[in-house]
Amino acid sequence: MKTAIQEMMSEIQANYPKLFDVYSELGRSFVNDMHKYLAMEQQQIIDAFNAGQANEANEPFWTKGNYYYEQKYGKHN
Repeated sequence: MKTAIQEMMSEIQANYPKLFDVYSELGRSFVNDMHKYLAMEQQQIIDAFNAGQANEANEPFWTKGNYYYEQKYGKHN
């Protein structure tokens, strides 16, 4: 399973491979930006999972979002 950002990155890489050329300034900038957005999306998924678990368990400190994200989407940090 892929997140929306991961899916978008795969499509862009297939259609515009030069954007992923980390030996060019444009490529480095693009890849760095994509990793920044991937990290933001990861945190949003973790936060949403934790909020859902807290509501379900009625425990505000439930913190299994990291585990959920890694199981569903793999480790990306």
